[in-house]
Amino acid sequence: MKSIFCSLLVLMLSASLFAKDIYVKAGSSGDGSKDSPYATIDDALRSAFSGDVIHVAQGDYYGPGGSGLFVIAKPDITLVGGYNADFSSRNPFTNITRMMRGASEDPKDCLTSPRCKELVQRQKVPVTKASYNARGIVVGQNDHANFILDGFVIDGYTRNTYKPNDDLSLAKGPIGTQCLQFNSKGVKVRNNIIVNCAGPGVFMNALGTKLDSKKDKRESGDDWGEVSNNSIVNTI
Repeated sequence: MKSIFCSLLVLMLSASLFAKDIYVKAGSSGDGSKDSPYATIDDALRSAFSGDVIHVAQGDYYGPGGSGLFVIAKPDITLVGGYNADFSSRNPFTNITRMMRGASEDPKDCLTSPRCKELVQRQKVPVTKASYNARGIVVGQNDHANFILDGFVIDGYTRNTYKPNDDLSLAKGPIGTQCLQFNSKGVKVRNNIIVNCAGPGVFMNALGTKLDSKKDKRESGDDWGEVSNNSIVNTI
């Protein structure tokens, strides 16, 4: 038993010692370092290991192929947005760091709506041929315990279909689909703007440990889910 405990302790210490900071900036083409950031959040997620913190500079991020899907498939990952271009300061509500889908190549989806068309053109949203993502925008998969999402704008408007009078259409699209979807314990959703979802803003299982004994450290709530200091607007 002592040998097993020592081995586990070594593994835990090794994970904490080798946890790293990864940097992302739209338009970059680097290796994930602060001086040479990755261009996409997907690049950072692929290279990240448990315990890593991904820092994301202001800009728009569209997911692989413009799909608007960001999959968290490892535990203890932290994804932090809201940095300025050189990562010297952070303010999530000033340095807008947005995750969203690219614009559909089918003009019937969005561009028949004057409002949606104007937004796509003004924001220079790229057209995508990615297959339609019927899941959330940020989605937990496999074990994603203790994932932290902090400081992003999660915008679903390009996932939706609109009528010519700008009303939401129910003919096509992820109606009832949440923008954020998690089902592991200890997930924290903090300081985000979650907007234009054709379903709930956040879906999160009520997992974690709540004990009667105040002497047990698990009573602290570290493994509880948390949704705090978010603005959730224009959702169904």
